[in-house]
Amino acid sequence: MQEQFAIILANEPGVIEGGVEPLHDMRVAIRRLRTLLRALAPACGGISAERMGERFDRLQKALGPARDADVLIGILESKAVCRILEGLHAREEVLEKQRALLEQRKETVRTLVSGALYRRLKNDAARFIEAGCPAQGFDRPKLRKQALAALRKAMDRVRRRSVMPASCPPDAIHALRIACRRARYLCEFFGPDLGTSVSALGQRLKTIQDVLGDVHDLDVLVSELENEHVAVPAALLRAFREKRKRLLRTFRREWARQGDWTADAWA
Repeated sequence: MQEQFAIILANEPGVIEGGVEPLHDMRVAIRRLRTLLRALAPACGGISAERMGERFDRLQKALGPARDADVLIGILESKAVCRILEGLHAREEVLEKQRALLEQRKETVRTLVSGALYRRLKNDAARFIEAGCPAQGFDRPKLRKQALAALRKAMDRVRRRSVMPASCPPDAIHALRIACRRARYLCEFFGPDLGTSVSALGQRLKTIQDVLGDVHDLDVLVSELENEHVAVPAALLRAFREKRKRLLRTFRREWARQGDWTADAWA
C-alpha cells in the first residue's frame, strides 16, 4: 500500500502539468491500491478500508476521461487510420474535437488534483496506511488465508463474466477486462507468498486482459465517433469492425489455450 501511494504522490506534478504518462501511472497505482484495500479490508480497518477504497475509486474514475481521450487520439493518428482517411476532412474534424476535449479534460484533472478534496484524501490515506501497518507485523498465515480467499473471489468473478453472448458486446468485454485486471493484481501482489502457480496465473490473466483492452479501446472509439455527429467514412467503421473480429478471435484462442485455467487448482 505504501508503495502504490508513493507512486500516486510521485506522479502528481506531471499530472498537474498535463502529462499523459504520469496520468496513466497514477491511475494504475490507484487501481492497484484499491485492489489491496478491497482484498485486505479485514486486516487493516474493515469498513474504514472499504470507505478509503471507495474514495480512491471515485478519484480514479474522475481521471479516466482524460486518459481515454488521449488513447483515442493515438488511434486516429495511427498509420492504418491515416491511410483510410487520407485527404478526408472528417478525420481532421474529429481529431480537432478530440484534441479540444482532451484539453478540457486535462484542465478538469488539474483542478481536481490541485484542490482541497484531493489534499484531504491524501492526508487521510497517509494516516490510514501508517495506522494500518502494525509495527509488530501481520499474522502471515492469516494474511495468506485472506489473500487466497480474495483471489478465489476474484477468479469467481472472472468465470461469471466470461459467460457472454457470441457477439461479445462492449459492456460484457469491459466487465471481463476489469475482472481479469483485479485478479491479476492480486496474483502479482501475493504470488511470492502463494507460490509460482499463482504468479503463472497472473501472467495468463495479463495476456487475456491485454487483448480485451485493445477491444475496449476500439469500442470506446467507435462510440465516441458516433457521438461526434460527423460524417465518419464507412471504410473506417468497416476497418474497426474487422479489427474487432480479429481481436475477438485472438481472445477466444488465448482463453481456450489455457484450458481449465480459471479453476482453483493453483491454490
